[in-house]
Amino acid sequence: MERQLARRKPGTQILIVENEILLAEDLVLTLQDMGYGACERVSTGEAAVDRVSRGRVDLVLMDIRLDGRMDGIETAERINAMADIPIVYITAFSDETVLERAKKTMPQGYLLKPFRNNQLKAAIEISFYRAERDKRGRNRLKTPEQGAGQNAMTDPVLVLCSHCKRIKNQDDLWQDVEGYIESHLPTACSHSICPACAQAFYPDYGLYE
Repeated sequence: MERQLARRKPGTQILIVENEILLAEDLVLTLQDMGYGACERVSTGEAAVDRVSRGRVDLVLMDIRLDGRMDGIETAERINAMADIPIVYITAFSDETVLERAKKTMPQGYLLKPFRNNQLKAAIEISFYRAERDKRGRNRLKTPEQGAGQNAMTDPVLVLCSHCKRIKNQDDLWQDVEGYIESHLPTACSHSICPACAQAFYPDYGLYE
């Protein structure tokens, strides 16, 4: 991988969970050249869980195929249960079964090998941004008794477009409903169909009968 010099974030703690030793070592050097000075690498899920349990980790770069008893997805599940740490998968797996398993762990990114340095850098920066956004959303949910004195939504009145139902945010920009919810609450949006709409628009499918 080509190396880019951008000295910044020297205190960022990145854990690389990768069983290919040469790739892991190259990742450490690449990340250090990007300015992420504090990088560690382990080759098993067990070692990754142990490292997270022992102290600060700001981001995990997780391969899916690992040495040891746990693969990367199982390891991510264990880490998620212990701490709120953004996880980016770096893997050669792209089949639907693996993707579905990985999605359930709510990763902040999914990079397919081989990848370029600019793709790695973008995935890391976006992960940090999303993690900070989610943190702000959780803070909005705190009750006054928790010391925050904030409501879940900072807008006292939600302004919706009568036609497309987009929401006007605090910056006077129009957001789709999903984007507004995800930027204000620590949650993600999914989609289904209610019984009334199923009966009105898809009567031949027998949904909700």
